[in-house]
Amino acid sequence: RWMWSFVEGRAKQGEAILILSVVYKACEFALRATCGRAGAEIVIADLPFPNTSKDGVLEVVERTLKKYRVRFAFLDHISSQPAMELPIKEMVSLCHGNGVQEVCVDGSHTIGSSQYDVSQVG
Repeated sequence: RWMWSFVEGRAKQGEAILILSVVYKACEFALRATCGRAGAEIVIADLPFPNTSKDGVLEVVERTLKKYRVRFAFLDHISSQPAMELPIKEMVSLCHGNGVQEVCVDGSHTIGSSQYDVSQVG
């Protein structure tokens, strides 16, 4: 739904989509093929690796949110390459606290790997 605001021209100039540096590449390619072609700026939160502490991840996400006018975020809960569980609840909270209108969580690697209650994410 949020992607269409870019595709249909309803997004404002300078609004951005946030993805993580560990995003599943097929998802990144889909975002770039649709939103990127429609003029959306796609910004990447470059997560620290291999030192991916919870605080380090949150610091990078918050810094990226403050640097750009992010309105939509596409976040991974458990990344595929490298495989790591990210602090999804806290990342979603940071997004909402920094003006992000809608957050999409890629939770496909979470099923069977982690206890996960969608209603608790925000």
